[in-house]
Amino acid sequence: MLEFYPIHHPDIVFKFIENHELGSATWIVSDLKSKNEIQKTLLQQQGFFLETSILRASDFWKITLRRLAPQVQIVSSDFIKIIIDNFIEKYGANLEIQPFEASTLHAYVTELAPILLHPESDSVLAEWFETQTKVKKWQRWHLLSRACMAYISKEYQVIDHKWIAAYLQTLDINHLGWQTNLIVDLGSEMSSVEMGLFRTLAQKVDVKILWPSPEWQDRFQFLLKTYNDSVGFGVTQVLDKGSQTERPTAQFVRLSTQLAEVKFTVSKIRQWIDQGISINDIAVIAADVDKSYWPILKYFLDEEGITYQKDHVVKLNSLAPIQNFLAYANNLQQEVGWESLEISLYSKSKSSDLKYETFKSLFYQLYDETDLIRDEKIKNLFYRKIDLTKKISRDEFLIQIVKIWVEALKLHELTPAQTESIPSLFELIFKDFLSRSVEISTDFKNWHHFLQSCINSKEIKLETHSLEGVKVLPLMSSHLNRSPYQVWLGLDEHSLASARKNLIPTADVFELKTKFDFAIDYPEESFYDFNIRWLSWKAAQERIYLCANSSFEAEPLAPSLFFLENNSQHDLTLPQATRHDQVQNYLAATVFEDSTISPAVLRDLRPAENIVKIPLFETMSPSDLEDYFSCPFKLLVQKAFLIKDLPQVAVDLDPRQKGSLLHQLFEHLTNPQETISPEDFLEKQRAEKRIYPQDDLLWAIQKNKLVQVGTQFVTFEKSRKHAMTVATEKSFEMYFDPELKEFITNSRPGLIKVRGRIDRIDKDAQGIIVYDYKSSTSDLKNYPDWIDAGEFQLLLYLIACEKVLYPGESVIASVYYDYRKFETSKGLMNESFQNTYFESSRKKKSLCSAEKMAELLEKFNITLETIFKRLERFDFSVDPVDQKECLNCNWSKVCRAPHLM
Repeated sequence: MLEFYPIHHPDIVFKFIENHELGSATWIVSDLKSKNEIQKTLLQQQGFFLETSILRASDFWKITLRRLAPQVQIVSSDFIKIIIDNFIEKYGANLEIQPFEASTLHAYVTELAPILLHPESDSVLAEWFETQTKVKKWQRWHLLSRACMAYISKEYQVIDHKWIAAYLQTLDINHLGWQTNLIVDLGSEMSSVEMGLFRTLAQKVDVKILWPSPEWQDRFQFLLKTYNDSVGFGVTQVLDKGSQTERPTAQFVRLSTQLAEVKFTVSKIRQWIDQGISINDIAVIAADVDKSYWPILKYFLDEEGITYQKDHVVKLNSLAPIQNFLAYANNLQQEVGWESLEISLYSKSKSSDLKYETFKSLFYQLYDETDLIRDEKIKNLFYRKIDLTKKISRDEFLIQIVKIWVEALKLHELTPAQTESIPSLFELIFKDFLSRSVEISTDFKNWHHFLQSCINSKEIKLETHSLEGVKVLPLMSSHLNRSPYQVWLGLDEHSLASARKNLIPTADVFELKTKFDFAIDYPEESFYDFNIRWLSWKAAQERIYLCANSSFEAEPLAPSLFFLENNSQHDLTLPQATRHDQVQNYLAATVFEDSTISPAVLRDLRPAENIVKIPLFETMSPSDLEDYFSCPFKLLVQKAFLIKDLPQVAVDLDPRQKGSLLHQLFEHLTNPQETISPEDFLEKQRAEKRIYPQDDLLWAIQKNKLVQVGTQFVTFEKSRKHAMTVATEKSFEMYFDPELKEFITNSRPGLIKVRGRIDRIDKDAQGIIVYDYKSSTSDLKNYPDWIDAGEFQLLLYLIACEKVLYPGESVIASVYYDYRKFETSKGLMNESFQNTYFESSRKKKSLCSAEKMAELLEKFNITLETIFKRLERFDFSVDPVDQKECLNCNWSKVCRAPHLM
């Protein structure tokens, strides 16, 4: 017998539970929390319960399948994707479906499963498609899905765990032999397929279906239509509606961020506890509490000393041994990546002969497995250790996995606790992998992706929850919760949105369901929105709904319709201070009490101060001075911390590599005594600098580009008048005297040496011309802006020529040589010299009179004096001239500037 019990108020379900002998029937619920609540009631009523007294719907259907079709194995959705790949490979040419359409086919197979697995669907749908005036867009996908489903269920005898109820349509469920009556409480999660199965089971046993039926249910015409369509097949039992006619009052609070929601929640819980309210009477509820709020909420509850009834679980892939194992396996494939290589070689590695800077330079840019041959050790570890083209069975893959697991363990140092957990972790992975798959042949890549998906979805328990404490519940598991004090998090539109969209048009769903009674679900409305409204009618002493304006990721959030209907105000509430805030305020208040705080903590609280007293800065280059002027921390990182940022091997040469090669090529081309061709010269440089040592193709492309630039350089030099080149790559040394406020050639104790190398020096009777080769001058300045912009090179080169290299002679021009546009118009040119060499390129902004030159040098000497005084104090504070530079700084990830933390 089939009975429907419309539940007009969420509290009525508790009266239903109290008035029924729970032990005489099997309760079917949707979630684990509800199952636990019914189990507690059973223990109170009779002191025990049977395993079959209370079951989740998914477990009930698994038991049914196991009894009726034990030969059918349940596998995961990701394994179904492997079978679909094999299906397309085998029949794709005949069915005109391409491999890239596999994900679309999988989506249609999943959505159409209730129809595809219906015994009469093939003939009925064939006739229905013929009666349509227009060809349906999804008709092709239905035919493909039908063939694919037959391939999956008949050839492999497997089904996705989501299809169990749909598959039961193909079996005679009356042979189940279930002895006890059923009480079904699935709420808004009852599917059409499940309703059809319960109608069939009602022929043998009594089935009582609890049906949420609020007065406002017309707002959700699709969500509850399954009940409305089936109520005529049974008897409707009228329950007492209760005396409550108005919804309990609630507080709606708007906050700035989701972090503020967490702080508000914790401070409110503390307030309730201080008022004497039992901690067991408090519940925190959110739509997806585990993924969104729980990691942060757990931290604040722990800091506050508040216990909670929630296990501490972590993803299996977050454990170091598992990450090392997955990284090692990934390194054996064609899509090997920089991240996995880094984990294998530098995540607590036992030994690594390759310096990290060199490793990053060689492997940061990877395109396929052949790039592994750039280093011999890495080549021996990972290069072509597995035949990736060969199809292998599940057992053969597992043999490979055992080897990979052992090899990965050899590379890393493990703590005693990690070492102890290794066998149990591998056993967990092994068993989970076997339980989600069957024997099949596919390539290593597909097996690896499947294994990775198994590990990514697996969780392990680190701590068991306290028996007493705050209840932390997902929204869809809270309808049997009776906590009188509740805080609801995340009432924003994004958190309550429905994730899945139907592939079949709504009109077709209606027609197929009404005409043929196919158990296909209606387009989804928001489960969350309905259940928030439904559960808001439950009795509670105090209920608070929270909504944030922005997420943890600083993404804007819009309030849900339910929140706006009850609170249209935009005023934000400031949460009260938590224990975490009090600790932070205490540390801030005692920051200057050095005796009470360790040096390490002081460094954390004063991140911008860096006083490094080490003799590493006796010699400076022009670029060092520019880095120090831009931000002292840049110089500290490179010269004190010795952190290197080597050029990365990629399709294109690194700008520094390219610049160095072109400088040397220009030096070669301007030397009339050189007889070696540019091509041979570049080959010599390649061998010396080990550029693309294993990749002749990439080098050939870059060499041709370099030769082309060299040819253009020679053409430009021949086309213009220029003085005689007297030096290229000319080195110099000089010392800045703070007393004289100028550079001198002789050293004395305490002076810092400035050493550099000038790209090119030309000279004639009028004076000296200095060139600095640049690939682009668009971001560079003329001399009036040099000091403010921190461009010191050309000015230092000018001083070096006049003071050190050619004393007594004057520099008439110090300019940038743009070898991309072949221009020499930017820099400094003495306006008094004859307009001979820059006739076509002299610009007003680059012309400098004697008076302006004196002002420039005076300002430069003052700037240098300030720099050298700070260097004498070993002051390397994080003090950028412009914080915008931090956006493109190579060292921002290791910098402790407050605005970056």
